[in-house]
Amino acid sequence: MSGPDGRFTIPDVKIGTDYRVVVYPGKAYRDYAQQPVAVAEGTFLDVTLESLDAGSVTGRMVDAEGTPIRGSVCGCRARMRGHRWFKCRATTADSLR
Repeated sequence: MSGPDGRFTIPDVKIGTDYRVVVYPGKAYRDYAQQPVAVAEGTFLDVTLESLDAGSVTGRMVDAEGTPIRGSVCGCRARMRGHRWFKCRATTADSLR
């Protein structure tokens, strides 16, 4: 785990030239991998993480006649390190303007 300054140490790694470094930073950034990584005494690796863009989906649930459907459940599913389900929350017409 990285410290408050972003630094990390992986101790006791044997010197070699065919390592793969992988970072799973959580929800706000894309996973990171670098290969090959050569390890020698004092190897320093500068990792720059790419942030994930966050957006929203808005819409309106209606029946075939265009009448609003109250209390319906909606969501979207994304393939990001397995399936992740994002649930919608109810909004009023005023909040969509």
